[in-house]
Amino acid sequence: MKNAWQDTSKIFLIANRNKPVGQDSGMKIQLLKTIREVVNADSDPVRQALFEHVRTHNLIVSLVWQTHRIFRKTFLSTAMIFVFGAKSYAATDVLAEEKHLPLIVAIHKNAVRQGNKFAAWLAPQRVLWLQTGAAGIFKPRALFRLAKGVARVSVWKRFLPLLNRLNRRYDFLVSCRAASALFCYVRALETLDHYKPNGVFVSSDSNPEPLAFARAASVFAVPTVFMSHAYPTPVSPRLQFTLSILEGEAALESYQAMGPVEGQVLFCGAEGESQPMNARRLLSEEPVMGIFMPKVVCWPQLVSLIEDCRKQFRPKRILIRWHPNMLGRSRLFSELPDMSGVIETDPTMPLDELSRQCDWVITDENSNVNLGVLKAGVPLIPMKDFSVLPASRADLYGFVKNAVIPSPVKTVNEVSLEQMAQFYSQDWGQRFGRYDASYSTSSQQLAENARNAIERLLSSGLQSKGQEGTCS
Repeated sequence: MKNAWQDTSKIFLIANRNKPVGQDSGMKIQLLKTIREVVNADSDPVRQALFEHVRTHNLIVSLVWQTHRIFRKTFLSTAMIFVFGAKSYAATDVLAEEKHLPLIVAIHKNAVRQGNKFAAWLAPQRVLWLQTGAAGIFKPRALFRLAKGVARVSVWKRFLPLLNRLNRRYDFLVSCRAASALFCYVRALETLDHYKPNGVFVSSDSNPEPLAFARAASVFAVPTVFMSHAYPTPVSPRLQFTLSILEGEAALESYQAMGPVEGQVLFCGAEGESQPMNARRLLSEEPVMGIFMPKVVCWPQLVSLIEDCRKQFRPKRILIRWHPNMLGRSRLFSELPDMSGVIETDPTMPLDELSRQCDWVITDENSNVNLGVLKAGVPLIPMKDFSVLPASRADLYGFVKNAVIPSPVKTVNEVSLEQMAQFYSQDWGQRFGRYDASYSTSSQQLAENARNAIERLLSSGLQSKGQEGTCS
């Protein structure tokens, strides 16, 4: 792969005019980091399994994948990857003209929620939001930007050797995501050079857009703030941000295991207000149960689970919560013959508010939602093989290993509610406190500490821009 990385030395004519001597090298290094981290994340069995589900259930994705596979050994397949990357370049924009403001890069709903928290902390100061999505390609600004890129075809074609090497070495998913990372990085250089933000906020450490903007920000010495929206996974890169805001000590230890931690680290806890664990709710008669679904829904399994819960526990109601980034639409009405007592909840309802409506909740063992449910004081029962993730990624977050959640079950027929209540009634609070620094403490104080640190960071970034006069 080293030859592929060496080819990147040819691509920096774009968005690279009037840069100080020596900055080319920094740009090159940060681009390599971005591509490596995206390749590593999307090569993981978790991402591969999720894409396989999308490919087999989405006709358009399936057709594109089949076409790429047919032309796998030709340059046409590389051209397809190139077009995918160019789409990311065209669709990435900031729809504002103000400069020297914080820039929020949040793509998916969970990340957007963290971005909104960041913006609320800074209010009434204005912020800039990065806009992405296929719909943005057809906006006049995007079409004009893409036309300018096409006009520089002699420069853009220098991307092809690198993309060709990536395409020949990796599968369709990884090649597309790597191409997106490359083009997003180039777009990030242009955006940061134009808007000169005093800080860049991201809430993901493994997706192309936030990674590209965070790494490009370091080229311009722009401070970066990372506020995690999920517990780190085995594919998370090491922390390389000016300020990282994590849930608690356990998350930091996971990142430290991946390599040296750069920048300041603060703890702010998981989402929602903490409540003492009420394990006795597991023994309620005619309970209100929650089933909080993973991103991918296995419909026969869900229907079977609902029917088993009715027989085993005789619940008063079963509340269904869909994942914010659910792949596909709900088919519950067509799949479940009897919907009596089964309620699909409002997707905008805060997790802690919905959790407290339940006596206990069934979740996927590999779901970050577990932290939010437990923080609300609601016990949960984790399910094994509840999603499409491979067996090699069982206990993805280490929640079972570290006794934050009980051992998962394959069916609710295996569940002993008395044993579950005992699990949550011992020294469970101490174990959970390592995962959530705000559990049974002042979340307001932790938020205030984070807010003050961010304001100091942005102030230093703005002063730096004033001293330098320009980012370019």
